[in-house]
Amino acid sequence: MPRRGPTPSAPPRRGYRRLQLVAGRRPGSASRNASPASRPPANPPPGELCPATSDNKVLEAPTSTLVLMTVAADGPPKLITPTLKTGILPGTTQGAAFAGAERAGWELGYGPLTPEDVRSADHAWLLSSVRLASPISRVDQAAKDVSEHYTSQLMDFLAQDLAETYPAEP
Repeated sequence: MPRRGPTPSAPPRRGYRRLQLVAGRRPGSASRNASPASRPPANPPPGELCPATSDNKVLEAPTSTLVLMTVAADGPPKLITPTLKTGILPGTTQGAAFAGAERAGWELGYGPLTPEDVRSADHAWLLSSVRLASPISRVDQAAKDVSEHYTSQLMDFLAQDLAETYPAEP
């Protein structure tokens, strides 16, 4: 039986607090259409703790990159991820998702993000090369809307761009 609750982690360093992000399962259609190697695990981890600095800036989760989306009524969606100026490393999977989103006409951004930005975003994902695009279904104890439509689009971007970034061996 899958474990429920937060993923165990070491206590945060002094000056850091943790924002609990719980990733939901990817939509069924994305899972069925993915190659066997990229299908989601049967029992994905129940959550990740994403550190925030003492000045309230969200960094990245230990094994994935945080990506937020805002959807304007009269424009393209906008993806935003924490700025690299905080000292985090660029994410390969996040870069592939941004490349596909840029081709699709979506707006992109990097910025200092706060826990409130995560809570107020229309949608949010944890991106990693293992789990690909895992929609966030809870932030701390609050439910978050999961969009199967946008998750499927991100999965399509990753299917194309990760394949180009890491071509198959001849």
